[in-house]
Amino acid sequence: MPAALYANAVDAYCTGEPFGAAAQQAGYARPLRMTRDEWRNYICCVLTVREELILARPAMVQDLVNQVLGAGVWLDQQQENRNKAVAIAAGRDFFNQDPKILQFVMENPVDRVTYGDLRMIDSRNAGNRYDLVIAGMIIIGLIGLMLDGVMRLLEGLKAVRWRYAH
Repeated sequence: MPAALYANAVDAYCTGEPFGAAAQQAGYARPLRMTRDEWRNYICCVLTVREELILARPAMVQDLVNQVLGAGVWLDQQQENRNKAVAIAAGRDFFNQDPKILQFVMENPVDRVTYGDLRMIDSRNAGNRYDLVIAGMIIIGLIGLMLDGVMRLLEGLKAVRWRYAH
């Protein structure tokens, strides 16, 4: 995505890190808004497990969840932990990214990426509201289908010509 933005193939993008920071660090992009500024306690990433595994090995799945949560708590405890995580994550076996970009993500601002609280919380009743998450996912999917339909319609119009900057 950073390369597409640099090449003027796209005008903007919404992404997870470190792709936003890469373009920002390179000097040809700036963040307009952070999701967290618009949606308090938003869900950024999802740990997904097959239902069969949950039913067959619930203790192992719970251990996985505990380990992911524990890693997030560890990262948020002190900057040195984040520095260690950057050194590991930058390697070829993980993200294979420039460690300077990952360090930038961890520090600018320090809460640009947080990991400690992975619970789904509905601020209206402080309960787990998976129905709202599913409804949101359905709405996002429907919006995507509508946008796809509009784009296909536009592609069929002779008056609309697409061009890509080189």
